[in-house]
Amino acid sequence: RRKFLRSEETERSHIQHYLTLVVLAYPHIACTFVQDGRILWQLPSAAAAQSKENQIHALEVRFASLYSPDIQLGPVDFTAHIQDRFVDEDGTVEGPEMVSIWGIIGAPGVSRSSRDDQHLFVNRRPVENRGLNFALVEGYHTMLMKGRFPLCCLFLEINPALVDVNIHPAKREVKFRQEQSIRKVVTEAVREALLKHHQRQEQARPAFPKIQKQPA
Repeated sequence: RRKFLRSEETERSHIQHYLTLVVLAYPHIACTFVQDGRILWQLPSAAAAQSKENQIHALEVRFASLYSPDIQLGPVDFTAHIQDRFVDEDGTVEGPEMVSIWGIIGAPGVSRSSRDDQHLFVNRRPVENRGLNFALVEGYHTMLMKGRFPLCCLFLEINPALVDVNIHPAKREVKFRQEQSIRKVVTEAVREALLKHHQRQEQARPAFPKIQKQPA
């Protein structure tokens, strides 16, 4: 297998990519990344988060440690139901399913020239799905310049029976029973997060006193 290895820098890049996915999915686990005796990462563990708000905060801290504390991010916390009926292994007919989407996205104006910084997880498993990538762009709508892509770290929590992981041998690519419904939910989650970010910006903006005109 050694002759199929590429340069040391390429192999390090692959290792760093997969470590990035692990440390983003599990901020409560500390991680140290060492290359040739030089520490590239030394990420402390975050306190075990019970609430979704604390989980998002821990994710923000870890994301800032990996990339930059100067990147403006917005929290995402969205729950919806999709209409789906299927028969499980026991023959029970299941009804509408709840879908939860949480994580962080780049604020308006924060974008990349590729999708490399889009980290998507389904039930804590890193996945690839073009529909989710398109849903992100649809959520930003006119806030993105042409040829630019949003950055994100989003976690989709859904009934595993609605996810097909047997698309690729590596099980990285997934498909959903309700592709259009999932895509719509992700788009709505992104739009709501961007709207809330805008509202917070407006509230934080200082109010200037009105100038009273003096009578002539």
